Amino acid sequence: MDGKIKLLLFTLASFIFLFIVLFLSKRYIKKKKTRDLMILISAIVTIIIHYSIILFDYFMGNPIQIDNTMYLPVYPCNVMMWVALVIGVINKDGKVFSYLSEFMAFAGTICGVIGLGFNTNFLNNPDFSDYSILKGLLSHVTLLYSSLYLFVMGYIKVDTIHNLISVSIGGLIYVICGVYSRIMLKALNQEMVNTMFLDFNPENPIENFFVIALLGFIILVVIGSIYETIFFEEENRWYHKLRKRREKQ
Repeated sequence: MDGKIKLLLFTLASFIFLFIVLFLSKRYIKKKKTRDLMILISAIVTIIIHYSIILFDYFMGNPIQIDNTMYLPVYPCNVMMWVALVIGVINKDGKVFSYLSEFMAFAGTICGVIGLGFNTNFLNNPDFSDYSILKGLLSHVTLLYSSLYLFVMGYIKVDTIHNLISVSIGGLIYVICGVYSRIMLKALNQEMVNTMFLDFNPENPIENFFVIALLGFIILVVIGSIYETIFFEEENRWYHKLRKRREKQ
């Protein structure tokens, strides 16, 4: 079977699985303490899956190879994995959580979908028996659960301006992690990679952090504006508030 077909079927099965698990979470997880705990548990599961290849290789007698994603925040999904852990341990009623959780929900969902449905490692080696490939797919499934869980369980509210601030903070985190990873790779004399997709690729212009960030900004504004127009009273819509503020000035 073609690798693209295999990946498509796995992705569809994963989405069905996520729908069922999220539905059950919404229906049966009622206590706030339990809801909060699930954020931490799902984050830990993702991290365990990510690093499980080390134990797998050890017990299978394979040479243990630690790639750069094991010790550096090279790509967006690596960052989201640790952001999920941070929001799992911090105060859920604080401002830090409100911003980081929104960043996790929006960016984590995008990272999870791309990392699962367009997984280049699997496409280059479409073999589910290769655990190094399989664990990459599974970790993106759990990352998606962590991100979508925040929406489903009501942690995230649509507030276009606040949402934009949250993802902008997240974008800054991406840039910092990308620059840091690049410095460390050079210092460790490791192979240089396009950390956080900060480099522009003429052959694939959309595979660039700044292009993706701009598109994400536009999409978020459009979707947020449509949502607020439909469900919010006029005085509560972000563009109405902005217009009123300008009129006062």
